[in-house]
Amino acid sequence: ARVAAELTRAGVGAVVVKGAAIAELFYPAPWRREMVDVDLLVLERDLDRALTALARGGARVEPVPADRIRSYQRLGERQVAVRVGDATVYFELHTSLDKVVLRPIPTEAVVDRATPHSALGQLLVPCHIDHLLLVVCHQANSDFRHEIGWLDLDLMLRQPHDGQLLFERAARWKLQTALYVTLVTLRALGSRHVPADL
Repeated sequence: ARVAAELTRAGVGAVVVKGAAIAELFYPAPWRREMVDVDLLVLERDLDRALTALARGGARVEPVPADRIRSYQRLGERQVAVRVGDATVYFELHTSLDKVVLRPIPTEAVVDRATPHSALGQLLVPCHIDHLLLVVCHQANSDFRHEIGWLDLDLMLRQPHDGQLLFERAARWKLQTALYVTLVTLRALGSRHVPADL
């Protein structure tokens, strides 16, 4: 809620993606979904403003790690630490979720299609198709080794969605192969939520 308030005050739209959003939207109880940090997608033009706003609100903007000096500029990822009582919660701000090569994922369109979610302090959550593809992208970036991601995707695919739109958007985002590998693997793992026609 504090992060949401600071970003709202600064006029920055931030979309919660992956773990924290999936926990709220798809798990029977959000604390059952393990995570290391909260991932926020922001527009590239808003990143500095977001970091300034969070620092003004008492968060600690972490220095860029030595092994990410080049990648953070290219891929736009910064970590922020927020104290909550005796705990530290880490937020990672991204302008892209790609780690290897930038795909043509229109971040602005993802942010425009996102909607507020009251459980996340009015931070935005992606539309269902965008979110599915962002998780597929994350799986591909992790060489399909992000184990909890398979459960995430299985839970997400239980929700009604437009399969044709999923494929059309995957093609535009250059995620066709990653989506295919994801769907085939889910079926091989025994998921009953990947229809044969999909």
